[in-house]
Amino acid sequence: MELDPRFADAGFKFYYVTQKPDGTLVREELVRSSSSNVLVETLSAGTLGLLPVAIHSTYNIENLDINILHPAILVLTKFKRWSTSYTSTRPKTIRKVASDRSDIQYIIAWLAEQREPIRFHEYEGKTKPELLAMIRKYHDKYTDDVEQMDKLQSIMADEWEDMLALPEPQVESDLPP
Repeated sequence: MELDPRFADAGFKFYYVTQKPDGTLVREELVRSSSSNVLVETLSAGTLGLLPVAIHSTYNIENLDINILHPAILVLTKFKRWSTSYTSTRPKTIRKVASDRSDIQYIIAWLAEQREPIRFHEYEGKTKPELLAMIRKYHDKYTDDVEQMDKLQSIMADEWEDMLALPEPQVESDLPP
């Protein structure tokens, strides 16, 4: 907002404004005048058990001077949400699952390219076996995507066999019995 005029807030919501600001409109006026804003969803640390309360590992996005949760930990937050929702038949949840899968694919590719392993030990709120079980669900669902599975294995080489040794996950369903 002060650092980058393409971001604006309206009340408690935070937006990326796609139309170039002209400098005369500020904050809520800027949000109201642009028709194609992107709502930026944010969570406080510790919210819903998705993010650690104290973030020790961050990654600085080049040219923006923004620190984010390191992708080697962020991917676990994506796996967590994906693993709890991937069987849903609700349209809104299906869109979230698709978005999470896209994020997971991107982060896995980035981590593999950087030769950066997943940092299980830095994720707070779930044990390593619980995290591996979430990844096992993803693995079993997309096992035919050989390229993706090869990249995933490359970023969790020490944990790959442990993950495969876990019992096959039960397929969950949001359909009533």
